[in-house]
Amino acid sequence: MMVQCRHGVRGVRLIGKMLLSVLMLCCLTDVACSDGKSDTAYDVTLRRLPQIPPGTVIGTEAPPGWSHLLLKTYSRPGAGDVKKLSPTADRLTRLLFTAIVADVRPQVERGDKGERGKRYKLEKVAVGLGTRIGDKDVIITPDTQQRLGADLGLLARIVLSKAQEKLDDMVVVARSATFLVFDSPSFLAVEGQHKPIVLRYAVLVEEQTGRVNTLVWPVGRDADGNYGEPLGAIQWLPANLTEDCLLHIDGNEFCLGQPTERAFAITSPPKGQKEIPMGDDLKLLAARPRFSSAAAAELEAKLWKELTLFSREP
Repeated sequence: MMVQCRHGVRGVRLIGKMLLSVLMLCCLTDVACSDGKSDTAYDVTLRRLPQIPPGTVIGTEAPPGWSHLLLKTYSRPGAGDVKKLSPTADRLTRLLFTAIVADVRPQVERGDKGERGKRYKLEKVAVGLGTRIGDKDVIITPDTQQRLGADLGLLARIVLSKAQEKLDDMVVVARSATFLVFDSPSFLAVEGQHKPIVLRYAVLVEEQTGRVNTLVWPVGRDADGNYGEPLGAIQWLPANLTEDCLLHIDGNEFCLGQPTERAFAITSPPKGQKEIPMGDDLKLLAARPRFSSAAAAELEAKLWKELTLFSREP
């Protein structure tokens, strides 16, 4: 079915008020508006994922101030109604890249006889949007793109603003000194249909070595945003993963040439170096919308068990 276009200043104002109300509600209830950390072993307060400072140059390894590049993806149309895209729309879908970085630091342990060793701690994980400026990939925001030299046109600025709104929806659902889980709302192409999902990422740090393991798996959502079951295996991502994010295009989800929220969907999660099948004992835990401290600890333990098992395989 084709998307029906509706116009009207009143509708736009209403949507604006609704978005403002949601933002205020989040700041006053269970979504924390700061990046502060709890003193407990597992912090399960919902918090927005921190964002990479604008102006940061993202190459093929971690940028200065960060220890690890977890993922860098370039979006481009690759399936579905690609031929229905105008040259301008095609160019705009390729405008931005997404980067996820982490900072892991050693913590010196001291005892009565001095230094006893080091244990590594996950200080922070952050995400950012960027574009090509000159010969570099640079993190930008709607407020900084012109100053940083991107000098985007009107349509490109609209695309960036919409993408920034999506970035603001990425939420940390559990974290400890060596573990962090965050959700990224998206759409996944399933048999040609664009299904709402979250991409759930888990970052696990080996306390003795500082090695970082990044896992990701899709979790289904219904029309009301309620979480369903995991959709497929866990992807164990390699370090410094840089890849194209192929988009499936639904030509029916355009109104006067403008895409709706469902017009674009990823064709698959980021591709891992290994796929870890998800057993029944892990599925319910891996798809929980919220975690208790005990549930977060259980998830971390089960994920470490899977990593240990699959690290032995060739």
